[in-house]
Amino acid sequence: MGTAEVASVADSVKSVALTLQGFEDAAGNTGVEYTLDNALAITPTIAFETINDVTGLTKVTINGTTTRFEEWDSIALKAIDTDSLKVLGSATVLADGTWTVDLDLSTLKDGDITVYANGTNSLSAPADEVSTTFNYSSTTALVVPNYWESDSAELPSQKAA
Repeated sequence: MGTAEVASVADSVKSVALTLQGFEDAAGNTGVEYTLDNALAITPTIAFETINDVTGLTKVTINGTTTRFEEWDSIALKAIDTDSLKVLGSATVLADGTWTVDLDLSTLKDGDITVYANGTNSLSAPADEVSTTFNYSSTTALVVPNYWESDSAELPSQKAA
């Protein structure tokens, strides 16, 4: 049984070469250094920016960031309400690792909405699925100005005959 050391790498590094060295068998014979033809893909990441509660809108902008994805890679999104109704969408990763998408939530029920995001980078390394939840209300609150109450008393009213 041996040990392995992996150097810390920057978020932009998507893979590292695998080199076997400094090992020996049970009899004490030293092994020959060997570099594998395949590289070890490092897990990419996806994150959401904060989504505040949404009121009076049917389309909601969802933003996020990624590491170890390339420009034009795709992030899959799924919004689910408390009745398990779904809206699907996708976002394209930009050169700086950010992504944004407008999701039409008009078919979902008001209340808690959970949005899930996942994706696989160009090395076929999948990111762990992430999620965020926010409160959604498709209706806009009606605000009645204060002067309406005082002026409405002066309006003539009709009585039913």
